[in-house]
Amino acid sequence: MASISRVLQLAILEADPSEERSAKIYKHWVRSFESFLSATQSARLQSVHEDDDGDDPALDKLALLLNRISPDVYSYVEDCNSYDAARKELDQIYLKKDLNDVYVRHRLLTRKQNPAEDVAQFSHAIKGTNNGCTVVSHMCNCNTLAVTRK
Repeated sequence: MASISRVLQLAILEADPSEERSAKIYKHWVRSFESFLSATQSARLQSVHEDDDGDDPALDKLALLLNRISPDVYSYVEDCNSYDAARKELDQIYLKKDLNDVYVRHRLLTRKQNPAEDVAQFSHAIKGTNNGCTVVSHMCNCNTLAVTRK
């Protein structure tokens, strides 16, 4: 399993939930962590088949999760006794759904293209405004984005 740790370098989750990009950072970290767990489990199963001693202790997902979060993030999950409870708590903190459609529309309508941005970057930024708003999703899918300059 030491070779897995060398191959898959998993970043430590340090994102502040109040930052605008925290949901994006958290989603990437979760996906990387799930890949790490999968690879670790595969390596453990392979080593069990090679050793064939029949002893397969369960993978401690909570210990691995706690090892890959910063002390500030740990304060959110320190009372959790299971991996699922810790993931649920982190999901609630980082994946907030409190942006309402009015605010998302406001952000969409007031977003202007920066002079350093090309059209592709501007379009990508507008699509990132979505957060579940059906108006933005429809506009992005129909490619009806208006390009505005400062």
